[in-house]
Amino acid sequence: MSVEESEQPFRIVVLGERTGGRLVPGELPAADRRFNKVLRYLRSGTWVIRDEGTACADPVDPSAAPVPRGYRTDGDWIWPLAAEHLLERHGVAPPPEFMELMAERGFYSPRVYADRCGQARQALLPRIPGPYEPPAPIQFRLPPDVYDLFVTVGWAPGRDVGAEVDAWWPGADPAGRGEPALPDDLLAAGRAVLAEFGGLTFPVYGYGRDWRVMGFQLFPKGRPSDPSLVAAATGRVGGPLMSLGTVPEWKSEIVLHPRHGIGTAGDVELFLGRDGDEALTSLIRGAAPPAQHRAATGWLR
Repeated sequence: MSVEESEQPFRIVVLGERTGGRLVPGELPAADRRFNKVLRYLRSGTWVIRDEGTACADPVDPSAAPVPRGYRTDGDWIWPLAAEHLLERHGVAPPPEFMELMAERGFYSPRVYADRCGQARQALLPRIPGPYEPPAPIQFRLPPDVYDLFVTVGWAPGRDVGAEVDAWWPGADPAGRGEPALPDDLLAAGRAVLAEFGGLTFPVYGYGRDWRVMGFQLFPKGRPSDPSLVAAATGRVGGPLMSLGTVPEWKSEIVLHPRHGIGTAGDVELFLGRDGDEALTSLIRGAAPPAQHRAATGWLR
């Protein structure tokens, strides 16, 4: 998922756009030989946004299953999950131009790489959802683009994988993982971050405002911590550090300091933020937090 906007524009399916704002049930019935092929194409698209916690009522049959919020792409078109739902349940057809492209491709959506998928997410960001799509949820914790990436990679409000984190990294005995003993307050703060975000992988690539963005992952996902990186950074920053995850292509660890906040340690060393929300937002956007959020003692750089 790229933080860059694309010079190659996407076409976006807006349900009812070519029929005066009306849905036309039965336009592509299940008996049509194209029906299953079109549905297969739509379902095989690459996720752009996957928000399983948000839905709206079925506009054709309010008593039916709700319409989920989400978007997929084939690299050229972006369509809402509502398009899949309304085709399967009511035979509402996608735009003819889109169906022509599907036929050219044998009704198999091509593979879409992370950077193009991210460009699709950027294309959706300023857009007002169509009349038959669930709107984005109202929330004030995270910027909308960051929230959409969070839910797409598997996070949800109230997520708690603390038991998995404890099984992977027993905080009471860090020496068992070849790491130095850490203060209780640092262990508690680090566990709180991992209990909510642990195990998530963020495939975000591109150029941000302040640095080139690379995908990252949070423990216990991915390769284990590198004690030598953490030990070297501990001496430079002046205090204990707890590893939270890695940025593999940076050859760096995401680390927590008990007073200075969260940053990276390794080949690329950056201050990311005072807490998990701020640090992950910085990593996703490639933008450093405001200068006033940085501890007076600074970070590694």
